[in-house]
Amino acid sequence: MIPSVSIVIPIYNVGPWLRQCVDSVLGQTLRDIEVILVDDGSSDGCPAICDEYAAKDNRVQVIHKENGGLVSAWTAGLRVASAPWVGFVDGDDWVDPEYFGQMYATALKTGADMVMAELVEHTPEGDRHFDREQLEVLPKPDGGRHFLARYYAAAPGPGVPFTVTNSRCTKLYRRQLFLDNLCYFSPEVWHGEDLMANTAVMADCGCVALLAGGPKYHYMKRESSLSFGKDTGPFTDRWAENERAFLAATGRIVRDKTLLPDCFYSFLGYTAYAAVVNYLSRREATFAAKRRYARQIVELAPSGSLSAYARERGSLSVRLLCALLQARLVTPCVLICTLFTRVIGERHDA
Repeated sequence: MIPSVSIVIPIYNVGPWLRQCVDSVLGQTLRDIEVILVDDGSSDGCPAICDEYAAKDNRVQVIHKENGGLVSAWTAGLRVASAPWVGFVDGDDWVDPEYFGQMYATALKTGADMVMAELVEHTPEGDRHFDREQLEVLPKPDGGRHFLARYYAAAPGPGVPFTVTNSRCTKLYRRQLFLDNLCYFSPEVWHGEDLMANTAVMADCGCVALLAGGPKYHYMKRESSLSFGKDTGPFTDRWAENERAFLAATGRIVRDKTLLPDCFYSFLGYTAYAAVVNYLSRREATFAAKRRYARQIVELAPSGSLSAYARERGSLSVRLLCALLQARLVTPCVLICTLFTRVIGERHDA
């Protein structure tokens, strides 16, 4: 018998939190589910924990695979999922008991292609809630595109209240939407991978429902996670490689699916600008390497995206650098960023 909802849990070295995660999913009031645990080459006790759950609950199946990153893990789960609806929970997070049941019921009631619940982000500094005041339905034919435009327009805006989030884990989707867009999911992207995936999937969504006041997804923000690790921050080689892959993948989606509103281009312009400035500010990088990286990023950024960001969000210095980059004048940008970093460094050292 085909279940109503498939829940994919990508897992990599999250042993201390995994039981809480899986227990919260198996404890859903919606019982007609399959749970796919994707062990992405974990080197801790996760593989044994996964097998333990599969042995005692026939709704659980396990995939053990070589480590390939988060995108490759949840993609592997998607390929074996059998339900018409799919949701995701990361292995160190958890969900409220009625989480998937309420989203599934709302999908059936509204005819939505995607339903989004609310999120609580747990950090050492305290909890952050992403709440809405009431149920909202973005109707066909372009509800998903309206959702995307709202998110892209809000980010990266300091102090902007986010009524929507890009996390794939706060949503229930028609599984076919993901299967139709697998070609856009680059396994090289490990930061921003949800935005990459949702940009492709949501562009194809007709009706979208946004829940309010219901059960929540609980996201545990840990400093040791990949996005916040000391070797993966904005001034590292891995971050630079990720930004390059993200722009390549997301820029292709924006072009292929003709996502034309300025907010898309402004966000990708910001991503390109931040990637270039972060890399050019690195003291250890050579002049030639900086020029090469800046050229690569500029070529990957959709045409007009840097100008859109500079026009909508940029200060005078941002507008100057964006104009130089847009004109492919990367050498002056390298000189400016190198000099600026050197001056700041000297002042700091003094």
